[in-house]
Amino acid sequence: MIFCKFFKKTFFIGAVFYTLYSSFINHAFAQTSYAQNVPAPQTYGAWTKVCSLPPGTPNMQCEVVQNVHTQGRHDITLRITFYKLPQKQGALMRVFVPIRVELRPGIGIKIDDKNMGRMEYRRCLGDNCVAEALLKEDILQLFLKGKMATYFIFTTPEQGIGGLVDLHGLGDAYATLPT
Repeated sequence: MIFCKFFKKTFFIGAVFYTLYSSFINHAFAQTSYAQNVPAPQTYGAWTKVCSLPPGTPNMQCEVVQNVHTQGRHDITLRITFYKLPQKQGALMRVFVPIRVELRPGIGIKIDDKNMGRMEYRRCLGDNCVAEALLKEDILQLFLKGKMATYFIFTTPEQGIGGLVDLHGLGDAYATLPT
């Protein structure tokens, strides 16, 4: 009888230990293989190439990113990203802004003092709003060969503020993106 109680208690403790141990080991191996497959961020001038492996997909996604503080309002940061679309369809540019901006005017863009027009906001998620634009090759080349871009957002209907985006290194970084 005592042996049976001892055996049950030992078996239960062993089963709990084995379950916790195997969960920990599987999690550690999963993290290790994930870290080995994703390259470290690489810097090209003012731009950073960042890759990730979204859960459940075999394909790595890479983007070229720059974070910029607006002039006069250092509490507002813009995040500009470029994705290379497959089959040479151009590029997808996304601009992430804080949720506390005016959405109706959109985002104004100038490249080397040439007015490029406005981007419309597509959605707001969490504490950011996202504007997206599909860039055809001719417009993309203006970004890749330009020196400086200015992105304008509005904090009130009357007050626009700009963020200066250094385009140095964008061409080199974009060329390294997978298709």
